[in-house]
Amino acid sequence: MRTPLPIDDVLPEVVAHLRKASSLVLLAPPGAGKTTRLPQALVDEGVVAKDERVLVLEPRRLAARLAATRIAAERKSRLGGEVGYQVRFDDKTSAETRIALVTEGILTRRLQSDPFLEGVGAVVLDEFHERSIHADLGLAFLREIQLTVRPELKIVVMSATLDPAPVRRFLGECPVVESQGRIYPVELRFLERPDERWPVDLAVSGARRAVREVPEGDVLVFLPGAGEIHRAQDELQNHLEGVDVCPLYGELDPGAQDRAVAPGPRRKVILSTNIAESSLTIEGVRVVVDVGFHKLNRFEPGLGLDRLVEQRISARSAAQRTGRAGRLGPGVAYRMWTEKEDRALPQEDLPEIARVDLAPVLLDVLRWSASDPAAFGWFESPPPAALARGLGLLRALGALPREGFQLTPVGEKMAQLPLHPRLAALLMHAHAAGRLREGARLAALASERDILDRAARATDEVGSSDLELRLERLDGFEADGAGRHSGQAFGVNVGAAKNVLAVARRLEQLGRQVLGKERASGGPGPEHGEWVLAAYPDRVAKRRRPGEDGVVFVGGGGGRLAPESVVKTAPYLVAVEVDAGRGRRADGALVRQASAVERRWLEATGLVKKVHAARWNAEKFRAEAVVEVRYLDDLVLEERPDPEPDPDALAAALAKAAAEDIERAVPLTDALGDFFNRYRFLAAQMPELELPPLGPDDRQALLPDLVVGKKSFAELAKEDVVSWFSSRLTRVQQAALTSQAPVSVPIPSGRQARLRYEVEGPPVLSVRLQEVFGLYDSPRVAGGRVPVKMELLAP
Repeated sequence: MRTPLPIDDVLPEVVAHLRKASSLVLLAPPGAGKTTRLPQALVDEGVVAKDERVLVLEPRRLAARLAATRIAAERKSRLGGEVGYQVRFDDKTSAETRIALVTEGILTRRLQSDPFLEGVGAVVLDEFHERSIHADLGLAFLREIQLTVRPELKIVVMSATLDPAPVRRFLGECPVVESQGRIYPVELRFLERPDERWPVDLAVSGARRAVREVPEGDVLVFLPGAGEIHRAQDELQNHLEGVDVCPLYGELDPGAQDRAVAPGPRRKVILSTNIAESSLTIEGVRVVVDVGFHKLNRFEPGLGLDRLVEQRISARSAAQRTGRAGRLGPGVAYRMWTEKEDRALPQEDLPEIARVDLAPVLLDVLRWSASDPAAFGWFESPPPAALARGLGLLRALGALPREGFQLTPVGEKMAQLPLHPRLAALLMHAHAAGRLREGARLAALASERDILDRAARATDEVGSSDLELRLERLDGFEADGAGRHSGQAFGVNVGAAKNVLAVARRLEQLGRQVLGKERASGGPGPEHGEWVLAAYPDRVAKRRRPGEDGVVFVGGGGGRLAPESVVKTAPYLVAVEVDAGRGRRADGALVRQASAVERRWLEATGLVKKVHAARWNAEKFRAEAVVEVRYLDDLVLEERPDPEPDPDALAAALAKAAAEDIERAVPLTDALGDFFNRYRFLAAQMPELELPPLGPDDRQALLPDLVVGKKSFAELAKEDVVSWFSSRLTRVQQAALTSQAPVSVPIPSGRQARLRYEVEGPPVLSVRLQEVFGLYDSPRVAGGRVPVKMELLAP
């Protein structure tokens, strides 16, 4: 007899709908049982044919594995038989499998070789509210299949917190079924005042408080990443007695993951990333401690690459996390922020498709249909700029021609490799050099969890590549037996290193299948750094100054090398891994792993060219002609004086600098201020002259004419700017300005007395009393319309 779950109450309604409709949205709170029970209902109630399979898409490998294990246990079948799972490089399915839980990327890859999804009767997209890029893409592919060749294919979208309306519309106004679940009340406990400490400190403080104040139940603590988890684990193990402190994150080895989620004899504090926010149900949790941060990939235009950014969670994520404390009974959630801060949380996170590098999914889209991806039937269209960037990278890697959307032979091969196009390029260059095994290991090191222990990363070692360092450690670890002692000897994490070796073996095998037999290596050949450059041609950076850690990237963004990087002296490098912690700006991006690049490699790419340019010298306030050697149009590798300066380029640099510092370049002198006052006065008093609007800001408009033939602010200072403004008027207007808003007027003493034009009011004539004896009326200007204001001074 199976344990009843809340979702069981709505399964008859779900089945009834799916007998008539091809799609459905199912809403159910965490722990309702939707992931385990719905696939079984589709099989048991005949919604899919007896020879068809149900695919369940999970956002994470751990969720797929644990859910498959739970379903197999409920059906009293072996894992890999009727119920199985498939994640990257781990396939536990067989010909008899009816329910297969797979990670989202598995579906998109299968569709490339099996566009009709033969033998699949239903696809369930679980936890769709997370809006991973593969979930979005999978839904778009499935809908196209359903509308064209497989109208009987069932699509079910499931979530705990999803707004169902957009998905319902996309799936043709399909039915929506909601399960109320069984969630117990959770008491929220906030901080009384803001706490700016780092997440690790907040987690340790919150966990200790939770263990002390709530005597029963396991404690689930949410932290941003694996590094923070291990630091918090070290702290808590020194302060908590009689409690097991267990880490939980995606890259952890399966045995440690199982220990974290399985019931145990002692109370547990589970330190988790957002992997436990949804998808997983951990029995025994009664308390949640939430530090309120997570790490997301986000494309940084200034760097031209994705960065792992730590940021505040959304209100939706906070609700998901809190719900984990209310599964078994009343619970408590410690939110390590104030109620005021809680009200300021964003409602939801941006979907991945709006914030990450699109090159990998564009490769899938273009293999599916060789047409403009902007016309593809996306669930939510990506930003046009992101599309352009993704296509640009594929063209730079050789996956696309310069024009059009038909994949090249290189692109076709890339699409068959389960790697980011960058790493596929690396693998292909290694294969071409007859050194596929080395390339597979480098690709695995770049794509999987770092193998170095934290203590081993802090090094004064100087080298050419952080990847090369890891490759040497990995080779030594393997040669030494790949055991615990080997891990200690080479400073590597045993689980991470074994995982990289397994992934590398699989990549090597796939490389031979997709790329064919490699040629015999004819000696050393290209260096590993050249392969890395081929994979990351747009991630090249130049050290700002010798001996310093600051760098400037292609695109103009800035950053710095992490202290643990061994690339301490190379003038040019490729940024392989870039991180951005909480609040770190683009110019503070941290390059955790880099690979040195030689100048000759850059020149061999064909992306280096000489450009005659003008550079602004901010100390001397002048433009200087230089010859720049540039990589990818904007990273200056070398600069020297230009013996044949381009006057137009110098003038353009002067104009740009002057526009940014107009008060220094074209100062508002007394003469120029007087001219503006006269001009505005006449324009107001004699509108029939149709004088164009003019003021101090119009100095910017003069710059294109003023800078011709010049290169410095000093030369600009010699110009009669008043004459330049006057020259823009018609002859009639110039004459009127001279006669009707004169600089001076004659007075009885016989001299020309200067008029003072002010911002408002009539002009002022300031003279001594005896100089105007015999003057019967004030002088008039503006065609006699305005009498001058007399300011009589003592004799």
